[in-house]
Amino acid sequence: MKILVVGVSPLPAILQQALTKRCLITTCSPKDNLLSIIATKEYDCLLIWSEQISYLTLKKIVKHLLARFPSLKILVCGQTYSSPARAMMLMLGVKDCIAGRICPDELIAKLALVCQNGQAEQKTIFTKEDFAFDFTQDLASYRGVTIPLNKKESLILGALLRRRNSVLTKQLLYNLVWSSASPPTSNSLEVYISSLRRKVEKPFGLKLIESVKGVGYRVRD
Repeated sequence: MKILVVGVSPLPAILQQALTKRCLITTCSPKDNLLSIIATKEYDCLLIWSEQISYLTLKKIVKHLLARFPSLKILVCGQTYSSPARAMMLMLGVKDCIAGRICPDELIAKLALVCQNGQAEQKTIFTKEDFAFDFTQDLASYRGVTIPLNKKESLILGALLRRRNSVLTKQLLYNLVWSSASPPTSNSLEVYISSLRRKVEKPFGLKLIESVKGVGYRVRD
């Protein structure tokens, strides 16, 4: 399991050791650019360690993340929240909220369950009318006929389709598609988006990619 751990304070040593043995974990602070971190790498689950994070701040973090990444799997743990507070976390969209003393085995089991449910929800192929995109091969097709896309076009389209309903900023797309060894020119992204529309949308009367003025792009379900 690939887990992103977000917290002000580090995990207790016993939890850190258990996660390190069973999972591939990355840690960061709520002050870091979480949107960029999440968009750059795909994680099975985001674990928010809520010690030293106020309840109001936690609500803002969860709402902000789920507004951009609706399918993000979030597990919150670390403080003794009341039952109504835990219910509010679930209503906001987190998959589970563990309060009080936390057993390493319980945490691992909860993470496994959240990740398993998330994998079951993911689709390997996106379809809209007669258009299809195979995420396993980064392959676009229309009525079974392959649409010839170059590597960057496939990566951009795949990134937008994986995070449907989420606005991906230009900077996030740059981080996902271009390596530091080959930085893009100022209008590279616009050129590739235009090419995708010419190859994927225009010939088949499709409307996939939506421009969000001053922000970036998204694909709606």
